[in-house]
Amino acid sequence: MSKILEFQALEKKIAADTARFEKLRTELEGVGALAEHIRNEAKRMGLDPFEICLAVVPDLEKRLRKADSQATGKQPQTRQRKVKRYENPHTNEYIETKGGNNKTLKEWRQKWPNEVDSWATIIE
Repeated sequence: MSKILEFQALEKKIAADTARFEKLRTELEGVGALAEHIRNEAKRMGLDPFEICLAVVPDLEKRLRKADSQATGKQPQTRQRKVKRYENPHTNEYIETKGGNNKTLKEWRQKWPNEVDSWATIIE
């Protein structure tokens, strides 16, 4: 009995998929017809089809350049942080860090809040 139900469900799915396929095919034929119409109008007016696309979609050229730069893989450069060296004159300890999220540095800032920033030297 379950084979019959499975067969019927598969038949329904095939019918639904066939209907969806036909709908998509007619939509795509419409797109093709529109593209053909644009090409014919461009030839009739002596224009390049790309120029017509620019008239319809003004920022198309910018979008194409953006897509081209993304395709080449160019990534914007991020600025590298410089290494700072904090030297504590009270304990003669030093810390080298690129950021301020350091456990020992936070302890120093709690003990000597006004002095810690003056202990920093930037290392190139």
